[in-house]
Amino acid sequence: MIRGGVHSNNEIKISGSGARVEGVMEAVDTITIVGSGFVLDPGPSQECEVEDYPISWEIADFAPGGAYAAAAEAQGKYYVHTSRWKFRGSSEVIPAGLHYCTNKVDISGSGVSSAAGGVTIVSTDVIDISGSGISFEPYVEGLTFFSSKTSTGDVISMSGSGNAGGTAFAPNGQISLTGSGAHVIGAFLADQVRVTGSGQLIELLEGIALDSDGIGQGSAMVEEGGYQIPDVPLHLLSGMINGSETLDFALWGNTTGTNGLYLTGSGHRVNGGVHSNNELELTGSGHVINGLAESVDEERVVGSGHQFLQGDPTRCGVQDYPITWSLADFAPGGSVAAQAAAEGMYHYHDDDWRVSGADQVIPAGLHYCTDKVDFSGARLTGHNVTIVSEDEIDISGAGGDFSPYVPGLAFFANKSTNVDAFSMSGAGNTGGTVYAPNGRIHLTGSGATINGAFLGNKVRISGSGMTINLITVYIDGEPTPVPTCTPTDTPTPTFTPTNTPLPSPTPTNTPTPEPDDTPVPTPTPSHTPTETPSPTAEPTDEPSLESYDAVFDIRSKVGGTTVNVRVKRYSNEELEIRSWHVD
Repeated sequence: MIRGGVHSNNEIKISGSGARVEGVMEAVDTITIVGSGFVLDPGPSQECEVEDYPISWEIADFAPGGAYAAAAEAQGKYYVHTSRWKFRGSSEVIPAGLHYCTNKVDISGSGVSSAAGGVTIVSTDVIDISGSGISFEPYVEGLTFFSSKTSTGDVISMSGSGNAGGTAFAPNGQISLTGSGAHVIGAFLADQVRVTGSGQLIELLEGIALDSDGIGQGSAMVEEGGYQIPDVPLHLLSGMINGSETLDFALWGNTTGTNGLYLTGSGHRVNGGVHSNNELELTGSGHVINGLAESVDEERVVGSGHQFLQGDPTRCGVQDYPITWSLADFAPGGSVAAQAAAEGMYHYHDDDWRVSGADQVIPAGLHYCTDKVDFSGARLTGHNVTIVSEDEIDISGAGGDFSPYVPGLAFFANKSTNVDAFSMSGAGNTGGTVYAPNGRIHLTGSGATINGAFLGNKVRISGSGMTINLITVYIDGEPTPVPTCTPTDTPTPTFTPTNTPLPSPTPTNTPTPEPDDTPVPTPTPSHTPTETPSPTAEPTDEPSLESYDAVFDIRSKVGGTTVNVRVKRYSNEELEIRSWHVD
């Protein structure tokens, strides 16, 4: 499944079964579909003119003496690799900065990640990335991988699951993404793009996910995929409230007894803080904690290759959960239950609740269950869903994707047990907090990426090569709900980016700044469309994000139209609303 727009300057070919594109799909030439079960949402596909890349970079800017190179060098973050650069191993961390390579780049292993500050890798040859659970963030804004090699074959290849963290750019060759059940996050712009394997989820929350620029035989291809997400009246893509405290911990073990927070297996990476009210235990090899690590008792670390990227674990006192919920509020007659019932969004299950099979969709709303909840199957989705159980909750299968109905809370398992109250195997996005105040949370899998926050009496991570990413959960204030928007009367024919990239600095006539004050140049868009003005003109000198009281990016579906809205709320209660929609 491709979650994001797809563009080709020639043709698009889709073969296999169960492929799904969630976004605009446009091509200059034909769109050929061979196989069954293809879904385009919102649909239909559309023809377009030949276009240049929506954003581009020049290799000369990264070579020694170039603008990006000079800025990175001034910060002590510029690396030149003249021979083949091999970076292999489990949970290895690539040094932060700009890496310029004149030979092939070979990165392999589970849990490979970029150090704090980010990494941008530029090569005049091939870049090959293999392994599961990789996690990058870019050093040069928006750009993670850039291969300038001219070839009809792969110049950037990525197999397995992971987060590219930015754009992979191959203007003269092919990008190849392959895997089985992999979840790949990023943007992929190339002369040719090819996606193979089965059950992959390629995700970009806004913008263009795949861009194939080849005018000759180049094409964007999707093969043997499958994913489904439901039509929802309103989907909040992102939100930020200035001044609101957010949860700092991806994992929280609340018990003062043994095995409160336990990582076993190999190659796990936690991007977020970890806390234990007893001891923090790591066994196996190659675990990485990228966040604050704290425990009441001393940590117990057994095995090799473990890393604490933000400093050694610290001692702390016993603390209660940073955020809590009460079961009574969700039971019939409770305050949250009453509010959901008034909206027609309360679902009561008085027996075991089982959902099985691929591509199942959980109805939106608050689900209260008196017995066990058992979900199994690939690509299970539940947007605007909170599930509360008096018993245990078990979720298995890759590609699950949820967002909460109750702000911040995705799953609440109240069972009192020394074993699993909540278990999840396979990759997925919980969309919020998993809360098991009286039992154990167990996450397991091989190479899976799981997004969420996991607060339990006990927490156990097992398997190999998992990446656990902390998502934003507000503690002292949730984003204010925004009503479903109405599309404007005059549709704009193409997607208008929310943020216009800033031009990069001109290398000449610019004095070299001091190392501590040198920002990394931002990419320069290759062109600015003139045929698609933004419905609401943005001011020339837009204030910084911090000057807004809140910012929300919203996607709403009205019939066959996807409406995108950005709402900016100022401290003086003024609203600035910018919208665009794509038929």
